[in-house]
Amino acid sequence: SLQHKSRSESKSYNKKMKLLLSCLEQHFCVSEGYSWNTPDGGFFVILNTPFKLSIEDVYISAAENKVIWIPLDFFRNKTSHTPQGGTAIRLAFGNLNEEKIKLGVERLSQFLRSYHLKESA
Repeated sequence: SLQHKSRSESKSYNKKMKLLLSCLEQHFCVSEGYSWNTPDGGFFVILNTPFKLSIEDVYISAAENKVIWIPLDFFRNKTSHTPQGGTAIRLAFGNLNEEKIKLGVERLSQFLRSYHLKESA
């Protein structure tokens, strides 16, 4: 039935979200300025970083670390006066299997650590 299928899908997404949150805890440290939300549902998590990121950083991350993420600025109201180059990124997990979630967070961590080292230098 449709209701059974919906429950099954919901459990699958919930499992993926919990895995993503666990991986974030493993690879990112709150004391270093990272934080993230714990959604009640949905297909993505918001990761806050201690530095500003741009679309150019997405290209670098994709080319060098083979991981893509979306700056949360992409979803802001274009008429607002919020400055571009925000610190939050959107991490989608809906279409990923467990291995890709683990690998993606590991690669993202590597990118952000190398990015932070460049910014600090």
